[in-house]
Amino acid sequence: MPQGPYLVSGKVYTSRGTVLNSVVRVNHQTSVKTDSEGKYLLDLANMDDGYTSGSSYTIESWDEFDNEYKSDTITVTGGGQTKNLFLDLRNKTNAQTSPTINNQVELRTAGNQLISLENPFIVQNSERPLSQNIAYSGTNPVYIGEASPGMISSEAKWRIKKLLYSGSQVIGTVWANGNAEFDKVWDDRTSYSYS
Repeated sequence: MPQGPYLVSGKVYTSRGTVLNSVVRVNHQTSVKTDSEGKYLLDLANMDDGYTSGSSYTIESWDEFDNEYKSDTITVTGGGQTKNLFLDLRNKTNAQTSPTINNQVELRTAGNQLISLENPFIVQNSERPLSQNIAYSGTNPVYIGEASPGMISSEAKWRIKKLLYSGSQVIGTVWANGNAEFDKVWDDRTSYSYS
Protein backbone atom coordinates (compact mmCIF):
# COMPACT_ATOMS: atom_id res chain seq x y z
CA MET A 1 0.00 0.00 0.00
CA PRO A 2 1.54 3.33 -1.07
CA GLN A 3 2.36 5.77 1.67
CA GLY A 4 1.25 9.36 1.71
CA PRO A 5 3.88 12.06 1.64
CA TYR A 6 5.67 13.05 4.82
CA LEU A 7 7.42 16.36 4.11
CA VAL A 8 10.41 17.54 6.09
CA SER A 9 11.47 21.10 5.39
CA GLY A 10 13.61 23.80 6.91
CA LYS A 11 16.75 25.82 6.46
CA VAL A 12 20.40 24.92 6.72
CA TYR A 13 22.60 27.49 8.44
CA THR A 14 26.37 27.50 7.93
CA SER A 15 29.03 29.81 9.30
CA ARG A 16 28.46 31.83 6.12
CA GLY A 17 24.71 32.04 6.73
CA THR A 18 22.23 30.22 4.52
CA VAL A 19 23.85 29.11 1.28
CA LEU A 20 23.02 27.36 -1.95
CA ASN A 21 23.96 23.68 -2.41
CA SER A 22 24.20 22.46 1.17
CA VAL A 23 23.16 18.79 1.22
CA VAL A 24 20.44 17.36 3.47
CA ARG A 25 20.03 13.57 3.72
CA VAL A 26 17.72 11.32 5.73
CA ASN A 27 18.74 7.79 6.73
CA HIS A 28 21.52 7.68 4.13
CA GLN A 29 18.84 7.36 1.44
CA THR A 30 16.97 10.39 0.25
CA SER A 31 18.82 13.67 -0.19
CA VAL A 32 18.32 17.16 -1.58
CA LYS A 33 20.34 20.36 -1.94
CA THR A 34 19.36 23.69 -0.50
CA ASP A 35 18.18 26.54 -2.69
CA SER A 36 19.72 30.02 -2.76
CA GLU A 37 17.96 30.89 0.54
CA GLY A 38 19.27 27.77 2.29
CA LYS A 39 15.84 26.08 2.22
CA TYR A 40 15.28 22.38 1.62
CA LEU A 41 12.23 20.13 1.20
CA LEU A 42 12.26 16.34 1.10
CA ASP A 43 9.65 13.60 1.30
CA LEU A 44 10.27 10.55 3.52
CA ALA A 45 7.92 8.55 1.26
CA ASN A 46 10.82 8.58 -1.24
CA MET A 47 13.03 6.44 1.03
CA ASP A 48 13.60 2.85 -0.13
CA ASP A 49 11.41 1.33 2.59
CA GLY A 50 9.22 4.39 3.11
CA TYR A 51 8.69 5.56 6.68
CA THR A 52 6.87 4.38 9.79
CA SER A 53 4.86 6.70 12.00
CA GLY A 54 6.53 7.05 15.41
CA SER A 55 9.95 5.95 14.11
CA SER A 56 13.08 8.07 14.36
CA TYR A 57 15.41 8.71 11.44
CA THR A 58 18.84 10.28 11.10
CA ILE A 59 18.90 13.61 9.31
CA GLU A 60 22.27 15.04 8.40
CA SER A 61 23.57 17.96 6.44
CA TRP A 62 26.89 19.29 5.16
CA ASP A 63 27.87 22.38 3.25
CA GLU A 64 28.87 22.31 -0.40
CA PHE A 65 32.58 22.28 0.52
CA ASP A 66 32.16 19.52 3.13
CA ASN A 67 33.72 21.76 5.79
CA GLU A 68 30.70 21.92 8.07
CA TYR A 69 28.39 19.11 9.19
CA LYS A 70 25.43 18.33 11.43
CA SER A 71 23.69 15.07 12.34
CA ASP A 72 20.39 14.96 14.24
CA THR A 73 17.23 12.85 14.45
CA ILE A 74 13.66 13.40 13.44
CA THR A 75 10.65 11.41 14.69
CA VAL A 76 7.71 10.92 12.34
CA THR A 77 4.62 12.41 13.94
CA GLY A 78 1.69 14.23 12.39
CA GLY A 79 1.68 15.09 8.70
CA GLY A 80 5.18 16.58 8.34
CA GLN A 81 7.65 18.79 10.17
CA THR A 82 10.09 21.64 9.97
CA LYS A 83 13.70 20.99 10.99
CA ASN A 84 16.31 23.75 10.80
CA LEU A 85 19.90 22.52 10.86
CA PHE A 86 22.80 24.56 12.25
CA LEU A 87 26.06 23.16 10.88
CA ASP A 88 29.24 22.97 12.94
CA LEU A 89 32.79 23.10 11.64
CA ARG A 90 34.11 19.60 11.17
CA ASN A 91 36.37 18.25 13.87
CA LYS A 92 37.86 14.83 14.61
CA THR A 93 34.68 13.66 16.32
CA ASN A 94 32.13 14.52 13.68
CA ALA A 95 34.51 13.87 10.77
CA GLN A 96 34.57 10.18 11.72
CA THR A 97 30.80 9.88 11.62
CA SER A 98 30.21 12.15 8.65
CA PRO A 99 29.15 10.74 5.33
CA THR A 100 31.60 9.95 2.61
CA ILE A 101 30.71 12.11 -0.33
CA ASN A 102 32.14 12.88 -3.69
CA ASN A 103 32.62 16.63 -3.89
CA GLN A 104 31.66 17.87 -7.29
CA VAL A 105 32.63 21.26 -8.55
CA GLU A 106 30.17 23.32 -10.54
CA LEU A 107 31.57 26.31 -12.37
CA ARG A 108 29.14 29.20 -12.57
CA THR A 109 29.18 32.62 -14.19
CA ALA A 110 28.77 35.86 -12.29
CA GLY A 111 24.99 35.52 -12.70
CA ASN A 112 25.16 32.12 -10.92
CA GLN A 113 24.38 30.28 -14.16
CA LEU A 114 26.09 26.97 -14.89
CA ILE A 115 28.90 27.12 -17.44
CA SER A 116 27.90 25.46 -20.72
CA LEU A 117 28.46 25.81 -24.46
CA GLU A 118 25.55 28.24 -24.55
CA ASN A 119 26.77 30.07 -21.41
CA PRO A 120 30.59 30.08 -21.65
CA PHE A 121 33.03 31.09 -18.94
CA ILE A 122 34.30 34.57 -19.74
CA VAL A 123 38.05 34.99 -19.51
CA GLN A 124 39.72 38.35 -19.76
CA ASN A 125 43.31 38.25 -20.90
CA SER A 126 45.14 41.15 -19.31
CA GLU A 127 48.50 41.96 -20.79
CA ARG A 128 51.10 42.53 -18.15
CA PRO A 129 52.43 46.10 -18.15
CA LEU A 130 55.81 46.40 -19.83
CA SER A 131 58.43 49.11 -19.94
CA GLN A 132 59.95 49.90 -23.33
CA ASN A 133 63.39 51.04 -24.40
CA ILE A 134 63.85 52.28 -27.97
CA ALA A 135 67.14 52.71 -29.82
CA TYR A 136 67.16 54.93 -32.93
CA SER A 137 69.22 55.17 -36.07
CA GLY A 138 68.75 58.78 -37.10
CA THR A 139 65.04 59.42 -36.67
CA ASN A 140 63.96 55.81 -37.19
CA PRO A 141 63.47 53.43 -34.27
CA VAL A 142 65.48 50.27 -34.91
CA TYR A 143 65.49 48.26 -31.67
CA ILE A 144 62.56 47.99 -29.27
CA GLY A 145 63.11 46.27 -25.93
CA GLU A 146 60.38 45.28 -23.48
CA ALA A 147 60.70 44.18 -19.87
CA SER A 148 58.84 44.32 -16.57
CA PRO A 149 58.71 47.83 -15.10
CA GLY A 150 61.85 48.74 -13.15
CA MET A 151 64.10 46.22 -14.92
CA ILE A 152 67.62 47.52 -15.50
CA SER A 153 69.11 47.35 -19.01
CA SER A 154 72.03 45.08 -18.00
CA GLU A 155 69.79 42.21 -16.79
CA ALA A 156 68.91 39.29 -19.05
CA LYS A 157 65.17 39.89 -18.67
CA TRP A 158 64.34 41.70 -21.88
CA ARG A 159 62.80 40.71 -25.18
CA ILE A 160 64.18 42.67 -28.10
CA LYS A 161 62.84 43.14 -31.59
CA LYS A 162 64.45 44.85 -34.54
CA LEU A 163 62.44 46.76 -37.14
CA LEU A 164 63.32 46.19 -40.80
CA TYR A 165 63.03 49.12 -43.21
CA SER A 166 62.69 49.75 -46.92
CA GLY A 167 63.44 53.43 -47.18
CA SER A 168 61.47 55.00 -44.36
CA GLN A 169 58.77 52.28 -44.32
CA VAL A 170 58.80 49.49 -41.72
CA ILE A 171 58.49 46.23 -43.67
CA GLY A 172 58.97 43.67 -40.92
CA THR A 173 60.03 42.70 -37.45
CA VAL A 174 62.65 40.19 -36.33
CA TRP A 175 63.51 39.00 -32.81
CA ALA A 176 66.82 38.71 -30.98
CA ASN A 177 67.98 35.06 -31.17
CA GLY A 178 64.82 34.33 -33.18
CA ASN A 179 62.41 34.39 -30.21
CA ALA A 180 60.35 36.73 -28.03
CA GLU A 181 61.55 35.31 -24.71
CA PHE A 182 62.38 37.66 -21.87
CA ASP A 183 65.99 36.45 -21.60
CA LYS A 184 68.03 39.11 -23.42
CA VAL A 185 70.20 42.00 -22.17
CA TRP A 186 69.09 45.35 -23.59
CA ASP A 187 72.65 46.72 -23.45
CA ASP A 188 73.80 43.86 -25.75
CA ARG A 189 71.04 44.38 -28.37
CA THR A 190 73.45 44.88 -31.28
CA SER A 191 75.35 41.65 -30.57
CA TYR A 192 72.36 39.31 -31.06
CA SER A 193 71.47 37.60 -34.30
CA TYR A 194 67.94 38.48 -35.47
CA SER A 195 65.45 36.34 -37.31
